Amino acid sequence: MNLGQIATNASLGEHGFWETPITEKLSYTENGHELIREREEDSFWFAHRINCFLKVIGNYPVKLLLDIGGGNGQFSKLLQSNNIDTVLLEPGKKGASNAIQNGVKNVINGSLFDAGFIGSSFSSVGLLDVLEHIKNDDSFLIEIYRILKPPGRLIITVPAFQFLFSNFDREVGHFRRYTLPDLKKKLTQNGFQINYET
Repeated sequence: MNLGQIATNASLGEHGFWETPITEKLSYTENGHELIREREEDSFWFAHRINCFLKVIGNYPVKLLLDIGGGNGQFSKLLQSNNIDTVLLEPGKKGASNAIQNGVKNVINGSLFDAGFIGSSFSSVGLLDVLEHIKNDDSFLIEIYRILKPPGRLIITVPAFQFLFSNFDREVGHFRRYTLPDLKKKLTQNGFQINYET
């Protein structure tokens, strides 16, 4: 796979991953990738999220998936090991570097808007606990819709219930939490059709 053909602003860097200019400020705690890396292997929450993800792709198979904000590459590596072509888009340089060290093949260090993706490039997009970090989530979803090849799939997880919003959310760079009705409304307003929800 030649990432330069689908991410027009990316070039292969010296660290083994593709890089784009990053014009957007990252809304994430500075040492977040290392904190998560220490917990990914034995965390109940990470294991549960992987099981949920596997159930969804078992019912809705994916071909070429863009894992946006995939951090250290846990999901990308899982998909890769199941022979699913995967591109990890991670704006944090440390996360991109960790993903390469973890064996993820296709890594872009950049943001969704800075990558310059060609329209209809991906059959699927994974957005796992990322949307809450995006200040303008509507424009972000519109851009995802643009790069999905019809009938593309967006697989998304978010933290639930604004009443649970805490100092921890602020510390890790969350702008909001969601309810299922609010998220469904936001997705349908931006062109998506809901196939599965929980």
